[in-house]
Amino acid sequence: MFATYRSSIATGASLKDVQASLKGLAENVSAFNQDNEKLNSNLATTITKLNRVGVDATTSTKRIDFFNRALGMTLERSADVTVEIALMGQTIGKSTTQMMKDFEAFSKRFVLFGGTAMRTFKEMSALAKATGLEVSKLVSVSEKFDTFESAADHVAKLNSILGTNLSTLQMINMEDSKRIDVIRRQVKASVGQFSSLNKYQKLYIAQAMGIDDVAEA
Repeated sequence: MFATYRSSIATGASLKDVQASLKGLAENVSAFNQDNEKLNSNLATTITKLNRVGVDATTSTKRIDFFNRALGMTLERSADVTVEIALMGQTIGKSTTQMMKDFEAFSKRFVLFGGTAMRTFKEMSALAKATGLEVSKLVSVSEKFDTFESAADHVAKLNSILGTNLSTLQMINMEDSKRIDVIRRQVKASVGQFSSLNKYQKLYIAQAMGIDDVAEA
């Protein structure tokens, strides 16, 4: 533990911070091996550094465990990806805390997109900031276009209300972020500012998008 502490001093970490990092590893990472001191030291140093920028040890170790178990990444790579996600917000104006919250909402979709997953997640997080909706709500909207039956229903509603010509098959084959962006652009092109519509128009469009609360549309 003291070796880990020495390597974390430059970040301003305390001994308590390092202890929390090691505790998080032991409790939340299923592949944790207490005998692998070098790996544990490296991981704990990364977790401690993340804690200094606003990501607590519980959150970061759960993300590391997710990448390791769900995607088969090594623990070292899992830690690197966790750092990448936390710092991703710097380019879109979001905090590390919010980025980790966004990822938690998107994690169940992450495994679907393979090599484009990181890009799709970043785009979804940016769209959440642009639209004022949480990533979890955007995911819920996108999921409406996962199956042919549901996609056909929502596409028909959107085309009817907006006068657009959206394609069911194209929407099914799009990544989450592309679906949301297409809908967003079509709404803006057809009706202008959503805030300028009356409550019934807002309700119809929200329902067509798969949003239950019109205040969230």
